Amino acid sequence: MESHSSAGRDAEEGDLGNPGPPIQPQEDQGSSRPQREVRLTQRALESYDAEKQDLDARIQRAWDRVEADISEAANASDTVASIHRAIQRVKVSSSSYKLLANKYISLLMKMKTDEGLEGVRTQENFLELLDDNVQAVIQDAIDRVEGLRETRSQHSVSSRSTTRSKGSAHSKTSSTSMAAAQARAAAEAANARIAYMAEEEAMLIEKARIQEEANIATAAAWRKA
Repeated sequence: MESHSSAGRDAEEGDLGNPGPPIQPQEDQGSSRPQREVRLTQRALESYDAEKQDLDARIQRAWDRVEADISEAANASDTVASIHRAIQRVKVSSSSYKLLANKYISLLMKMKTDEGLEGVRTQENFLELLDDNVQAVIQDAIDRVEGLRETRSQHSVSSRSTTRSKGSAHSKTSSTSMAAAQARAAAEAANARIAYMAEEEAMLIEKARIQEEANIATAAAWRKA
């Protein structure tokens, strides 16, 4: 019995001396917030950095396209066809941007860090802001289309009229001037929204830069550990 007990103790001590592979932390099934990873391997960090840099560059190019298309839609007021083309380009470029932004959010969520979760919230808030502004710009463009069609209809009625009074001419001129003023006001409002969005994007880039520096510092500390 004594030898059996001694053998058991030796086995236990041997187990303690060679604990085997580390047990990965399990997520709390009762919590909606994921557990943070304690440590990332060198390969995982390098993969994360490479994917993040690639997405950063692609997102910046996509955002530049969105800005250009929104500006064009805000200022396209010469023909109905040109406004419709501008609206379609805004829809396509904003959808492309949101697709990349969602990939970026997924990448941040993989890190399961406080910084990553903060980045996720920031990106989600910005996507909501982008949706609101894109819809506003598109609605402004649609309103300008309606204004152009109304003006065209008034011109058509006037051209078929055999007699024109000074009052009707004044009314037509006033209507045209009002439509032009509304188009200018809509363009100015859209440009103001673009400037605001650009400012928000600059803040996001600065936050991302700070977060990246923190990630690099954390990775360096892990490598030394």
